[in-house]
Amino acid sequence: MNKRFIPFLLILLFSYGLKAMPVSTPAFTWGNTVFFNLEIGENFVFKKINIELLSVENQCNTLRVGSEIIHLKISKRSMPVFINGLKLFVVDNYENAALIHGNVAHSLLTGAVLIGVCNASLPFINTNEVAFPVSFNNGFIWRPNEKDYLFPIDNKDDNPKRLKEPGYILFSPQRDVGENVSWMVAFENSTVKWINERGTDKHKTYVDILLESNLQKGFYYFYGNMDKASLEVRKGTVLRQGELLGGSNNPVIFSVLKSDTIPAPDENMANVVSCFPVLYEIYCKSCLENSKRFSKGTIRFGSKQKSGLVAGNNHTFEAYSGKGWVLGCWSKTGEVPVLIRGGRSNVRLSKVLYEGTPLQSVNPDDFFTYEINVKNGTYRVRAKVGDVALATWQKMVFENVDGGTFRLENGAQVWTSEQIVRVIDGKLTLCIYTDTGGIPAGLSEVVFQRIY
Repeated sequence: MNKRFIPFLLILLFSYGLKAMPVSTPAFTWGNTVFFNLEIGENFVFKKINIELLSVENQCNTLRVGSEIIHLKISKRSMPVFINGLKLFVVDNYENAALIHGNVAHSLLTGAVLIGVCNASLPFINTNEVAFPVSFNNGFIWRPNEKDYLFPIDNKDDNPKRLKEPGYILFSPQRDVGENVSWMVAFENSTVKWINERGTDKHKTYVDILLESNLQKGFYYFYGNMDKASLEVRKGTVLRQGELLGGSNNPVIFSVLKSDTIPAPDENMANVVSCFPVLYEIYCKSCLENSKRFSKGTIRFGSKQKSGLVAGNNHTFEAYSGKGWVLGCWSKTGEVPVLIRGGRSNVRLSKVLYEGTPLQSVNPDDFFTYEINVKNGTYRVRAKVGDVALATWQKMVFENVDGGTFRLENGAQVWTSEQIVRVIDGKLTLCIYTDTGGIPAGLSEVVFQRIY
């Protein structure tokens, strides 16, 4: 063998060995869930199954799990994927972190992607050791289609430029079911580390509370915007899971923090653990893979709920909610823009979303698709189109049935004529075609009903 070739061969073998070396040390463990930071091309082994990160594109993360390739969105409000006896979810990735004001909430992300993995036969956290953080005694219903998840779009103007920093989930009183106060309970056996006043509004003083887990070292649970007068605890109180903390008639902030030291009141956004899949599993137990279906309904886009939050219906499709936009990996946000003017609202659709901002995303198609899980059958359907501020052009198609083309003036919104359509695949599909010249389209409302 040529002696000059030997060093080159050794370098190749060494490089291959480095590439093949799996990540052996997890970032941390929470309950039965193990979290790993991975760079693209790195892998780890869990329950004898190899998991490799192949690529990252905006919110989409491509993994090889055993011999199968899967695509996972960041779990802002998405369910885990069940595969090969495992369940996995993506906590965060570097492209998502780049869209946030600051990066304190992403402190746990040290690679390209932070992944959580658990044996599919086990809960993420042992259910006999935790309680959903909101009491159901007063009629609370969790509706995660509101903007109550981690890192939503910062909708301060018509063309948002960033995702919000909040690394928390909001729980709001469900006033439509008679609940005027959200009553919060201890997530886990824990101790109150501090109570911090955050301000006064309408003669009420609101406080933040930090609980330290007594079962899992280094985990803390933050409750923000609690009514001080309602508190049942004080600093040093030792709690069992499910014990009452207090309540609030405003949205309550909840977040899970992983830290080697006790977070200070101004550090409640640091080292956030994405907890949506975990909370949803606690909320509904074994329904993670369930899919919601409708036979009739009214879907409003961007409307404010009685809770005061926006239920925009502007997110990507999720089976548990039974509806949503079909957006590819081209979307940096997994959402479409929402506009609200007084009592009117709509989503604004165009070839280029969030143009001229870091969120800018280009749709490779000339249309947007919205899907609703329904029972197969014949439906009557119509939609309200147009934009609360701008002139629009849009063509509506319901299940391949032409619903009309509309060119509207600034602020004009009109109803399409009612169409009768047949559904045979379990999805009522709406396509909204946009103008290739840059004029936006708008969708405000959809009404549908199964006839037979």
